[in-house]
Amino acid sequence: MLSRISDDKEEAKWVGWPLAITFAALTLIFDNSIFGFCSVLALLSTFGFMILVAPGRVTVGSQDERVAQSVYLTALSFTLTLLAWLVFYTDWFAPLLELRQPLQSFELGMLTLLPLAYFSGISQLSFFLLKEKPWLRFSAELIGLISEIAVVTIALLYKLDTMFWIAALFLMWNFLDKFYRLIYKHVSYVSACTLFALFFAGISALIKSNIDVIMPYLEFLGL
Repeated sequence: MLSRISDDKEEAKWVGWPLAITFAALTLIFDNSIFGFCSVLALLSTFGFMILVAPGRVTVGSQDERVAQSVYLTALSFTLTLLAWLVFYTDWFAPLLELRQPLQSFELGMLTLLPLAYFSGISQLSFFLLKEKPWLRFSAELIGLISEIAVVTIALLYKLDTMFWIAALFLMWNFLDKFYRLIYKHVSYVSACTLFALFFAGISALIKSNIDVIMPYLEFLGL
């Protein structure tokens, strides 16, 4: 679903808000999480978020390549993700507790699409839009790294499987990017592959030697 549908030079037509409202109404009427998921996706599309599927690839991110628009989408997604976590998994704010039951059918979409939109936005900023501005890029990458570690930790504590995999995916992507930029580009191909293999062999050995301690924390993932 896209918030703007254009054909050649035809004037853009906005469809995100009607879709979001329609799916939200269906969610409340039928108490169905699939409708809730579609409602959250349509809402995000009104702010420029897109999921584009084409042969051989899936593109996730902002439709607009302006930095300001990407920052806006990223900040909005982060705020809504934080709000969703506070509503569904904490008892810190009494007024938010009253929203838990009415929004229950939106939980899947809010805890899946909102983090996906946030990490896509911060990745688009750090890997593409700010690549010619080193300090801004470094700031975006640092924020992304801290966020990824924080979300993985929260997902482990509250047993949020979907949120865990989304954060873990972007954390791995972040690591591979740093490996490519800091090591792969500065050593030979054989040396880079050897270092990569040694690193993962070490991680695998560490995990295997502590598997009895680690697995109880990962039971919610169904591994």
